[in-house]
Amino acid sequence: MKLTKKRLGLIALVVALAIGNITFALLYMTRDVNITGGISTIGSIEVYQDDGVTILTSFDYENFTGGVPQSLYGPSFFINNTGNQPMYVYWNISTGSIAWENTSTGYHYREAAVMKYQFHIRNGTDDWWVPNTEARIIPVDQTISEEMILSYSGSNKTAETISFTVTFYAKDA
Repeated sequence: MKLTKKRLGLIALVVALAIGNITFALLYMTRDVNITGGISTIGSIEVYQDDGVTILTSFDYENFTGGVPQSLYGPSFFINNTGNQPMYVYWNISTGSIAWENTSTGYHYREAAVMKYQFHIRNGTDDWWVPNTEARIIPVDQTISEEMILSYSGSNKTAETISFTVTFYAKDA
């Protein structure tokens, strides 16, 4: 097969288009989802970062890349009873930029009937903490350790930012 100028030009065009498509796909598919949020407390409790010393008032999850398998992050945190009697502690998502669905294990967000985000709180033994209804009992001057598990299974082609506030509230035991 003899390479003519016409064939050489056609091959160069195909190669240029292929490189352009690959470059565009890589740029388009590496957009991240940014998750930011706040922590609110009601009652005689404090929420601390995983170091157990720094008060946790906000959080930023690492950028999610999405796709299958889902991206999953679960930073640890601590809740301390600062009152003078045992407390029942509950939690919920009090505000958010998306409409969360409250479930028996946490919160879910679906888009077009497809699971996109899931947010759960659990201790180290995979014991899910049911929002609004299940209480953790914390004795006076005691601390419990938990994890905020957020998973994202949405498209890695859509850059977006979501935010929400997790509220922990305490009642006398």
